[in-house]
Amino acid sequence: MVYIKPERLRYVLPAYLLGGLLIGAAVPPMKLFAAVHFGRAGYAVAFVVNIAMPVLVVSLAAIYPRLSVVLAGTLVATLAFLVTLGLNAPPLTAGWLRNLLGQMGPILVVACIAYHVLAVGTVAVLRPVRRVGRPPHPAACIHCRYLLIGLTADRCPECGRRHMVSSGPVSTTEP
Repeated sequence: MVYIKPERLRYVLPAYLLGGLLIGAAVPPMKLFAAVHFGRAGYAVAFVVNIAMPVLVVSLAAIYPRLSVVLAGTLVATLAFLVTLGLNAPPLTAGWLRNLLGQMGPILVVACIAYHVLAVGTVAVLRPVRRVGRPPHPAACIHCRYLLIGLTADRCPECGRRHMVSSGPVSTTEP
């Protein structure tokens, strides 16, 4: 089991925001590149929606696999992406909000839901091998996490299950 330090949270949520902003800001130059080299600007949007954003949310979910953070972070990344798209869109007469809503087609809405499903799936797959938190104390009961420091009996006083007894009381100092 790999335990991720909870202190990484201060870096993960800004990474979701920055990733969404950068991917959204990269869409106009990518559209130009795709139009010039492939003849279709839509290839850039397809790349961003189908590859770049899923890679962002899955990789950040793997880095910090806590469900509440992944849900909030994916929402932040998606909103940052959409806001950046709305800001980069050609101006409409109705204003900024209409610009933003004009960028959200049905495919993009479905993609946003899919980003959340991918992120939650990543957390579910990694849960048995990666967790956010501190590792259990080495002198703790493997069943209930009760600290067995100083005990000489072969049963845990908390859950009553047998455990391995060392030759003496377990030390609280590390070598």
